[in-house]
Amino acid sequence: MRAHRQKWSTLMRNLSVVTTSWDDGDPKDLKIAGLLSSRNIPGTFYVPTNGYRGRRTLAAEDLKRLSSDGFELGGHTVTHNSLPGLSPEQLEGEVHTCKDNLEQVLGKRVSMFCYPNGRYEQVMKVRAPHACYRSQPSFVPLKCPPPYTPTHIAVPII
Repeated sequence: MRAHRQKWSTLMRNLSVVTTSWDDGDPKDLKIAGLLSSRNIPGTFYVPTNGYRGRRTLAAEDLKRLSSDGFELGGHTVTHNSLPGLSPEQLEGEVHTCKDNLEQVLGKRVSMFCYPNGRYEQVMKVRAPHACYRSQPSFVPLKCPPPYTPTHIAVPII
């Protein structure tokens, strides 16, 4: 048993996992999905259900196809409004309605959420995703070489 754990530990230390994330639900994301698929690279597409700044967004059929092709879909609010400064009612509407819409289209639970423009306030980390996604958010840092600093980009919900 100990030898198995050592092999597993060595494997995990040497394992690299690469995934990508794409925001805003632009219909051109389908081209990106095709490129990723051809290279067996996973990805998560964060979609505002009404489109970024009123632009076209991925249609229901597109979302279903991305999901059936193995891509993960996550919430990105309804209108892509930055969340800081919204009233509790507006915040709930943006986050919950997006999740409900995506789950209705996909027919399954949506467990990822990405803050529009990466903007959030401390209270939102507790109130919005926790209330909607049934789990406390955990931030994943994106590590970039200098001069960039780690940036929190997504809220995986476990």
